[in-house]
Amino acid sequence: MDINNNLFQKYDQPLPRYTSYPTYPHWEKKFSYDKFISLIDNYVDIKTNSQISIYIHLPFCEKLCHFCGCNKVITKNHKLELPYLQAVLKEWQIYKRILPKNIKIKELHLGGGTPTFFSPENLNYFLQNLFDGVEIENEHDFSVEAHPGVTTKSHLDILKSNGFNRLSLGVQDFNNEVQQIIGREQTEDDVKFCTEYAREIGFKSVNFDLIYGLPLQNVQTIKETFRIVAKLKPDRIAFYSYAHLPSIKPSQMKLDLSDRPLGLAKYEIYKTGYDILGKNGYIDLGYDHFALKSDSLYEAFTQKRLHRNFMGYTVQNTPTLIGLGVSAISDYNGFYVQNKKSIQEYLQSISLNKLEYEAGYCLNSIDRIMKNHILNLSCYRNTSLADDNIPNDVKEGILNNLLPLLSDDLIRIKNDILEVLPKGVPFLRNICACFDLNLQKNKIKNKFSQSV
Repeated sequence: MDINNNLFQKYDQPLPRYTSYPTYPHWEKKFSYDKFISLIDNYVDIKTNSQISIYIHLPFCEKLCHFCGCNKVITKNHKLELPYLQAVLKEWQIYKRILPKNIKIKELHLGGGTPTFFSPENLNYFLQNLFDGVEIENEHDFSVEAHPGVTTKSHLDILKSNGFNRLSLGVQDFNNEVQQIIGREQTEDDVKFCTEYAREIGFKSVNFDLIYGLPLQNVQTIKETFRIVAKLKPDRIAFYSYAHLPSIKPSQMKLDLSDRPLGLAKYEIYKTGYDILGKNGYIDLGYDHFALKSDSLYEAFTQKRLHRNFMGYTVQNTPTLIGLGVSAISDYNGFYVQNKKSIQEYLQSISLNKLEYEAGYCLNSIDRIMKNHILNLSCYRNTSLADDNIPNDVKEGILNNLLPLLSDDLIRIKNDILEVLPKGVPFLRNICACFDLNLQKNKIKNKFSQSV
């Protein structure tokens, strides 16, 4: 890896992951249902392209993972499963009354929380009702996040029978002491079973989520984790920097940070993992995501079909992403809405047959231009700076922001084409941040994770 510690420290800044633009801190709070309806009535894309993606948030977990920044509800009361799933189905029925009748599901992702907290029987009931009366595209992509310690053969069988073909396992680290301190415990055998059985029954892709920068991690522990990873050979790997944001996620205050690697120690862990990934055939796609050349994510990258939204990188580029469940976010190409973050508020609004939102945002013309640049850089590693209709002072500001990256040989600009060089791929967030006019203006830093 052609990245030294000086570059790592220079660009290891708190920055957005750019699953949307503008980013969430700049959205309008208490976005009204009436405003949503006025926007959806004029939303052309859903009328001309019936393909949609759906994200469903399943928030329950039996145990708190101290590192986790997700919206979750910690409980061992499994009687909560069915009422929640019925509420999500009721929300879906509201959307089906609003949207055109000919919608087709192209992409579906179950996130959490822990989707496999829910029993196989309840998941089957939920999915059968979700699909009722809706066409599913033949070439669809259905994925689920799973905790290896609680995922059973029955879970995987039911998911596969309902069309799921991609599995993402929250591994984080294989070291027992690291697992104990972060509250995330599963055995190598748990991960091996989920990986091998999913492949046996026809899942086409398995992803491992791994985190660096956790307490008690060091070069030796990360080498051992990647030794096991190399044996299981997942198709994709997300190798994230731990995002410590206790002001936003208070549960992270329970994490003992006394042995957390910082500075040079964090860089050495990152470099060790990054180099091992390269030696084992994984290609860095950006934003901490790696894929084998045999995986559809890499194929989409080479064919310039890669897309990025609230579900991260995806091979399906539908103009409409509908978020169902507590805190879920919908992307209608020109505007965003987020469901209520409180499960009590969410359930109450759905019980009254109402859609109520925590926040939302309608993009203006400059937002759309910047979003397009960020998507181009994130997915294709280049973007054209010509013919943008951007005010000259704004364009000059962007070019000034890019100067340090140019001098460090992370990018190049030729004939108004900005290209990300191989050395710059790990710093995609820094490059995209140069086009984030809100970030440059307001300098909001404490709401984002470190960029590397």
